[in-house]
Amino acid sequence: MLKITLVSSNRRIVVKIPEGQREFTIGRGENNDFTIPEIPAISGTHCKIFIEDDVVYAMDKDSRIGTFHNGQQMVPGHKTPVKHGSKIKLGKRSANFEICIET
Repeated sequence: MLKITLVSSNRRIVVKIPEGQREFTIGRGENNDFTIPEIPAISGTHCKIFIEDDVVYAMDKDSRIGTFHNGQQMVPGHKTPVKHGSKIKLGKRSANFEICIET
């Protein structure tokens, strides 16, 4: 099971991804697995976390403010392997969410 902890300055949410679910999307739009409507800078579908060949990846979905993996900006549309303890940040501002990956 994949566990994702979403952390911001005012909330901490632990999401457990069920066995068999291979993708988890995050964004402002209602069609995402996790919706962040209160931050207008977050894109409709900002990024996704997914499993492929038993490896966990993150991918920026061509967001307006970027997605960062351990401080480095991700290339939109390219998968980035992530592991336990990886931090994914939506945009540069500290008010945005960090995603801590645990497998």
